[in-house]
Amino acid sequence: MKSTNIILSIVLCLFTLCQAFGQSLEDEISISANWLKGDTYRFSIHNSEQSNEELVDSFIYIARLTVIDATEEGYTLQWLIEKNQKMPDEFKGYEEIYNKNTPKEFVYTTTKSGVFLEWKNETEVKEKMTQFFKEYAEAYGKDNEMGEAYIQMMKETMLESLQTEGLRKRILPEADYIHGFFGRVVKRDEPTPYTRFDSNGANDSLKIVGAYSFSEGKVPIEIVLEDKASADEAYTQDFLRARLEGMGLSSKEQKQHLKKAIFDLKYAYECTYDVERSFPKRIQHSTNLRVEIVEYKQAYSKTVTIQLLEK
Repeated sequence: MKSTNIILSIVLCLFTLCQAFGQSLEDEISISANWLKGDTYRFSIHNSEQSNEELVDSFIYIARLTVIDATEEGYTLQWLIEKNQKMPDEFKGYEEIYNKNTPKEFVYTTTKSGVFLEWKNETEVKEKMTQFFKEYAEAYGKDNEMGEAYIQMMKETMLESLQTEGLRKRILPEADYIHGFFGRVVKRDEPTPYTRFDSNGANDSLKIVGAYSFSEGKVPIEIVLEDKASADEAYTQDFLRARLEGMGLSSKEQKQHLKKAIFDLKYAYECTYDVERSFPKRIQHSTNLRVEIVEYKQAYSKTVTIQLLEK
């Protein structure tokens, strides 16, 4: 059904709207960085995606986060990918192109409390991603006997993704997961509500409502930080309705499909935080979306697990 497919295409953009937690807040325990120049942390990062409870993608990599400068104003950090233990399934068969061209180093700054400020080597990262997209599109197109027009369209679609403000969140969401609680003040076992608007940098935004808190960890120097959120149902309906009308799709049938549709988008974040070292030991961030439109039903989930490794 054409109208259903159009609505579904709009829903897919919701996945890119909310990949990091906002930085607002006030009250009891303050989560703040207390790092020194030269401090180094190594992580194992495991990404997995499921569609209707079937695994569709999974990859693991090792990264090292180093404090390369520490001043009264804040920190300069380097996120370096040391090893790809398993690359994304979508690029299987193109390992040489992937390993040669995808960026391995990300340099950025934070405030003194650890809140993300600026991506310093964005230009270099975009240049490497541009080269990767071009070579991958050429190789994939030729291997699958696609015409030049299709290959060119594939390149243009990929390159457009490099122009939006939300690029960093899509390329390196792990940085947002690590820094998401810095700068917050949290209450013990008492959820603090919040509202934020997440954007994918393409004039789209989604209203997110949630609450965060902390509880005691398994040892005295640990606490467990939690943040649970979901997309506001009424706002999401209005958002999708406006997008459809902007595309000239506002028939009675289409409006009825949208009115009866279910868009259930939820996020959960849990972090075991080492108070003594001012750093997370383990983070798990999950995204869950359930879509039901007419006869179409789809459930999607993505989980990112970040585990601190011993040096």
